Amino acid sequence: MQNKYDIVYSIGHDCACSMYLNKHRLRVVSGPLDWLTSVPAHMRFDMILNDFDGFMDIRDFEFVEKDSNIINDDKCDYYKNRRTGLYFYHDFVAGVPLKKSFDAVAEKYQRRINRFYENIRDKQNVLLVWFSHYHDTTNEQWMKFANDFCNKMGKNIDFLVIQHMENQYTPIKTIIAPNIVRYDLHTTEKDERGNNTTVGNEKLCDTIFSQYALRVPRNRRLKYLWKKGLLNGVCKFVPLHDVRHAWRNKLKRDIDELIYNRRD
Repeated sequence: MQNKYDIVYSIGHDCACSMYLNKHRLRVVSGPLDWLTSVPAHMRFDMILNDFDGFMDIRDFEFVEKDSNIINDDKCDYYKNRRTGLYFYHDFVAGVPLKKSFDAVAEKYQRRINRFYENIRDKQNVLLVWFSHYHDTTNEQWMKFANDFCNKMGKNIDFLVIQHMENQYTPIKTIIAPNIVRYDLHTTEKDERGNNTTVGNEKLCDTIFSQYALRVPRNRRLKYLWKKGLLNGVCKFVPLHDVRHAWRNKLKRDIDELIYNRRD
């Protein structure tokens, strides 16, 4: 039986967590920490508890050269926030000076920050997820942060912690507190160059994420079933496989947007 939530947010460690949430239809809105990397959990705790104060100050940003040994996003320039330590790999359009692109990015993140707190405050069942190939956190750290954040928001919030443990191919589940569940498992996987892939060991990690689901209102769920049936029926009459496959994928994305009300 799946654990169901009204809203689920990634708090890091990097975009792998958001990618898993997308894959399992758990992510309906963009959060402030979805695509930012290289900062351990306790520093993120401080940001969340302090309302992301000073999170986007152009004076803190410096250009970062790309590592030729890994796959890079050619559409974006890379920047680091010196004060927070966070790396921005997916926000600043390549070739556009920082002074020209910064305001739009800052506005986007402020929107995500505001909505983050609004959703957590307004939604009944809330889950925050931490997934990391690299950083190890203690149970005591999670208990303190969970207690502080629940007190800040004036409500109970659940936490899912998934962290790498070398050669642990059977996930170890620890219930830290009634609202905090931790899994230790071998999350990593290497590419042909010997570097860790972004999402890591999908087969094993999927067994954890598949235990969770988004609570979808009944009217949207019925609409989804109707449109899914229509999609399958229409695609049967498209003769070319590649065209049929591309059309089906596009319609699936459109239906997801409609049913799950996804927002940037």
